[in-house]
Amino acid sequence: MISQSTFLSLLENIRFNDFNSEYRYSPNRGLSDDSLKNRIATYIQALGRTERVWHKIPDQHIVLSHEVLDDFKVFSSEDNFAYIREERQSRLSNNLAQVLEQIPSLVKRVKRKARDHAVETLASKNDKSKQYIHELLQRLHAFRSGNGDERSKSEWIALRLTALEHAFAEPILDSYHAYFTTDLADDGSLYIDDELRIYPRGKQPTEARPRRINSVYDVIRNNKVISDYFIARGFELEFDSGNNHFFTPYFYQSILVGAVGEAAIQAVLRANLLRTTDDLPDPLYELADLKINNKPWYIDCKNYSERTLSNFSLPREDIAYHPKLNEDTFIKQAQSKLNKMQKYHTSNDESKLIYLNLVHSGDRIKRYLDSDFNAVNSFADAQIIIVQGIIEASSPNSYSTAFTQFITDCQNNIL
Repeated sequence: MISQSTFLSLLENIRFNDFNSEYRYSPNRGLSDDSLKNRIATYIQALGRTERVWHKIPDQHIVLSHEVLDDFKVFSSEDNFAYIREERQSRLSNNLAQVLEQIPSLVKRVKRKARDHAVETLASKNDKSKQYIHELLQRLHAFRSGNGDERSKSEWIALRLTALEHAFAEPILDSYHAYFTTDLADDGSLYIDDELRIYPRGKQPTEARPRRINSVYDVIRNNKVISDYFIARGFELEFDSGNNHFFTPYFYQSILVGAVGEAAIQAVLRANLLRTTDDLPDPLYELADLKINNKPWYIDCKNYSERTLSNFSLPREDIAYHPKLNEDTFIKQAQSKLNKMQKYHTSNDESKLIYLNLVHSGDRIKRYLDSDFNAVNSFADAQIIIVQGIIEASSPNSYSTAFTQFITDCQNNIL
């Protein structure tokens, strides 16, 4: 089951081209279980098809791909599918019965072997990275308040730059426990379980799902403006397949993804003749990422996934509701940031806070709002502006209508 809010959000973005992935890997257990049941039904039909003949068939040798085997492992071993297994027991075909009979013992063997192959150190390193980054963010907060900790600012800049360059030899990445080494990457993926143990492909337990290490670059490396901008500055567009260095999950999500989003958005703005700077006044540092030249207009660059964008509108009772990534929290944070910007620019009331999200996969609209989040009719009257997507995921060199309208309005109001 999904909530009414989730249904309406999906309906509003009906052209979203990744519904299958969202259905399959949804944090809503009901959806992901339903997806698995559909896949199992397909496998059952395929296995039974060879038995639907009116004569005796010879012994058969059944080969399952890793993906299919993983699905059968989950279906055969998890309690939430027990009622289906019991209900179908008397109606199983011979092929299916023998497959399901062998899976439980195989699961036990795989788990025993997986424990021997797992790398146990990633969780500890990830926790340290999280701790040190949180401490840096607290220092930046104090820096905005005027404590003079210039080093916090320089370390933040260095972390983001080394992330963009994949400069694993830089000492700052060591000091923030930002990366780990492993030879277990397979076809661009690492198999990591919820406790952050890494496994070789084919020896992982069912709960260790593939994490694509280059997913943050999927869209932007196919956008000519952004890829040229990255190459000119020595920013990477993929992890080197011959390298065994990777960012910890927390550093990847909290530093790399944000830095990639900001750099990509800056490239697109530059290509559209909108000049910005990342040299913000100290009292506003990191409240936003960029400032439009000669205007008190600040840009907060986002690199949210489609799932995150959709989750903002979920009610508290929804299973996928996030305590930080929700509309109420977003509104309070935006209003707080705008208030600080207005206090800094006391000589005028032109301050604007602009949210630009890099990639979208549906019909995302722009919103022009006042400080109370009421809709206004024009860019000039807007104090908070939200553009939920710049680049279309399925057509990386195409820009959304909302973004092109924003650029036109912005340029007209700069003059």
